[in-house]
Amino acid sequence: MSDQTFVLPCSPSILRPDRFDFVSSEELEVPFWRILSCILAESLNSVTDGSSLIDTLEMISVVLHGEAARNYAFLQEFLDNYLTTSTPGSSKFFTSTWPRLVGLALELPSLFPSHSIPPLKSDETSQIILSRRQVACLVVHQFLCSLPAHPWQTESFVNLSPWYSAGEAMHRGAVQAYLAALFTYFEAIAASEPEGGILHHSVEDWPIILAVIVMPGDQSHFLPSNAPASLSRLAVVQLPHQSTDIASLGLPDGACVISANKSVGFGATGTQEELHVGISPEAYPVTLLAPPLKDRQVLTCQGAEAMVTTKGHGRWASLDEILHGRPIPSPADWRNRVMLFMDALELDLVDRAHPHGGESIPDLMPGCLHRELVKAYTAFCSHYCRNIRKPYSFVTTGLWGCGAFGGNRQVKAIIQWYAASMANVPELQYVLAGPEQKGFGDELKRFVGLVAEHTRRELEPRKLFDVLVRLGTEIQNGKSAVPKPDGIFEYVLKSL
Repeated sequence: MSDQTFVLPCSPSILRPDRFDFVSSEELEVPFWRILSCILAESLNSVTDGSSLIDTLEMISVVLHGEAARNYAFLQEFLDNYLTTSTPGSSKFFTSTWPRLVGLALELPSLFPSHSIPPLKSDETSQIILSRRQVACLVVHQFLCSLPAHPWQTESFVNLSPWYSAGEAMHRGAVQAYLAALFTYFEAIAASEPEGGILHHSVEDWPIILAVIVMPGDQSHFLPSNAPASLSRLAVVQLPHQSTDIASLGLPDGACVISANKSVGFGATGTQEELHVGISPEAYPVTLLAPPLKDRQVLTCQGAEAMVTTKGHGRWASLDEILHGRPIPSPADWRNRVMLFMDALELDLVDRAHPHGGESIPDLMPGCLHRELVKAYTAFCSHYCRNIRKPYSFVTTGLWGCGAFGGNRQVKAIIQWYAASMANVPELQYVLAGPEQKGFGDELKRFVGLVAEHTRRELEPRKLFDVLVRLGTEIQNGKSAVPKPDGIFEYVLKSL
């Protein structure tokens, strides 16, 4: 990715045909912002229900992209339900909330005088600090689908249109939860008073900080020699079902691992990454500004308040409860919330047939162990790069890279445990949910307990990782048989 700026729709450089003759210009193309301003101003009178709101979204799409989005069936369904329920704020959406959102959208030129946002750099640690008002303005434009495409190659979405159209690839319960979070956020914006609320926090009081943390290449190759004096405490937290409950978000002074794709952000299928971003509208702009992650990079987001919680995962994900407005967590907790976006290796397409028979474990292939250790360590020590002297008091994580990416649960657990120890994180909380993950939770607790016995006999923590490296080398050279995928813990214990 070249370090190009993300150009905003208020830029004079974005020109479009005035298809609906809003500005009555004889020019073939006029600044898009002039047309958009007219559309939004007119919407204050024309938008009175869900259908007319969608008409406005279609009009914006046609002007900006030359065509409307595929369909808005799910958004229409959501609006029909939302506007006929007793949800606080729903009855005042068109008379109070919508005008406030339009006014906020039109503040874009004053909030971003350069008409653009510099990118997070792709080759060195960098950060972007935004006020909550700036972020809210960007989120409204993501909802309006009024932002131009990325100037760099990425699979991240610029706008929220993936949530608007119904289809087989869209998991309804998850998307309904995301839209509930978004409209709860809109209600909070509308209710923001002159002396308080989302729009009136100064950037010094409550910044939203997006950062790409880069581990220099000349340091990453020596990571295994950076051995900690002792292992972090590893606590297994078993929940009845998967959840984005407050307890799993890393509050008040920890951090939460987001099992990310290289191109971070949201979608419509209820993955762990999508769920954590979807419930937190102030995290949506990560999709605009973050480059696709490289091997020695992680992305962090600080200060994004979650509006709702969800339960379940994937096709079974759904809205759990509304968070905004509750006294717990406190505003200070949300200000310090840190999301650690770290992508694991995509091992699901690797041929697992071993040349000498049996099933291989791709995580142990040359380079894979070191790559994952660098990734996790970079995330867990990211507080140093963000000028925070105190380490995270704990980090919550789970089956990182072990779902669609096909990683080995036991190998990934050892890597994360060792990385947290290297980063001086006092406690790694391994959050597991549901009966399917309970078995692994029991295995992990047993493994941790037996390692603790070795530790009392002065076990060097780095030996855990060294065993994996040695095993991978021996398998590669045909000197060792491949353990069963669920036999890594046993192999490591015997090797100690």
